[in-house]
Amino acid sequence: MDFSRRIFMSAAPVLAAGTVSAGPALAASAPASLSAAEFGLKPNSTADQSATLSKAVAKASERGLALLLPGGRYQISDMRIDRPVVIQGVAGQTKLVTRKGTRIFTIEATDVVLDGIGFEGSGDAAERDAALVAAQTSERLTIVNCAFRNFAGSGLELRQCSGRIAHNRIGDVGMTGIFALDSTGLEIASNHITDIGNNAIQVWTSDQRQDGTIVTGNRIERVRFDNGGTGQNGNGVVVFRAGNVTVSGNRISDCAFSAIRNNSGRNCQIVNNSCSRLYETAIYVEFAFDGAVVSGNLVETAATGISITNFNEGGRLAVCANNVIRDITGGGSQPDKRGLGIGVEADTIVTGNVVEAVSHVGITAGWGAYARNILITGNLVRQCPTAITLSVSKGAGAMTISGNMIAQSPQGIIGMDYTNAVTGDLALGDAIVPANLKVSGNSVT
Repeated sequence: MDFSRRIFMSAAPVLAAGTVSAGPALAASAPASLSAAEFGLKPNSTADQSATLSKAVAKASERGLALLLPGGRYQISDMRIDRPVVIQGVAGQTKLVTRKGTRIFTIEATDVVLDGIGFEGSGDAAERDAALVAAQTSERLTIVNCAFRNFAGSGLELRQCSGRIAHNRIGDVGMTGIFALDSTGLEIASNHITDIGNNAIQVWTSDQRQDGTIVTGNRIERVRFDNGGTGQNGNGVVVFRAGNVTVSGNRISDCAFSAIRNNSGRNCQIVNNSCSRLYETAIYVEFAFDGAVVSGNLVETAATGISITNFNEGGRLAVCANNVIRDITGGGSQPDKRGLGIGVEADTIVTGNVVEAVSHVGITAGWGAYARNILITGNLVRQCPTAITLSVSKGAGAMTISGNMIAQSPQGIIGMDYTNAVTGDLALGDAIVPANLKVSGNSVT
């Protein structure tokens, strides 16, 4: 790909300082871009300029040059990009605006780059079924330093795409900030997503299979659940059926439901995220998930901390390690819901976590017969009415609870038959331990 004028100009001082001067051939080839103004695109015109911009894109692609869009507002709607092209705007100044309740770009090509362009809607309800920019089967797609705002639908909709979506700003969007379906090697990184109607980032697959999307370093704030429901909306990051997805290093706050939700994703990692002010479960691993690592996350102020659940739906196999969870209040969409720090059900290790100031139970394992192969070891649980509860209902499987430190919690370790406490405090060593449990080496202070 040829250098853009922007890159060339930034490199000019370095070239000037060199000992070898540029020859006539190099000087002649230096401008590696062309301006859309050369094709009649007019800043701040009230006319629809989609046809003019389409012509400019075609010429830029044909010549192998970057297309420059000067600062200004341009009325563009339902424009199709069907060939490789680099389109560069002036960040914060170049704005493409749709007034027809439709998308601005539909991308159906490989090697498309959008850089420094603002995309704006009217906020009209007619936009709800569209996205400002949609891409289909686009390989090596790059969208960077762009802005998406004031649209009743979604910001970006990507289907069967690979590439990088990075350093963009998405706000005041009614549906989803970034929706990615059946991705083929996608990275969603360092975007700032705010004031979203339903979900900030959704990574889905049509059926349960490998996806491999990386969601990292994003800042997500204020996500509502305008379309209602019991968890399908109101989330920062949603993984649905997609396997081998990594969600790492994100800062997520003020979501109506969860910061991160993995529904039926296989072999997903949720690591080193900072999550606060969540009005339901902060990190939820649910339904037919198989293999999950939830590690190094910080959760502060939520109705529930971390839930790894739905053994009855096939959910199993997880590590919940080295998380810090504090100020868990209960409530949320269910006012009588009790606060739980960490909840797990099957084939799961819970280790190295710090759980503090939970309104009901610090760590809970199993629900009725839905409990199997759980190891709870090396955790610090403090300032909880009950530190640890364990299912001892008929059919509940084996669990080992050892080497945990329990502090300032009136009850240490209690066996439960659903919601009923049926043992004494197993942390004190003088209660009868049910057959499915092994309890040893726990410290109570």
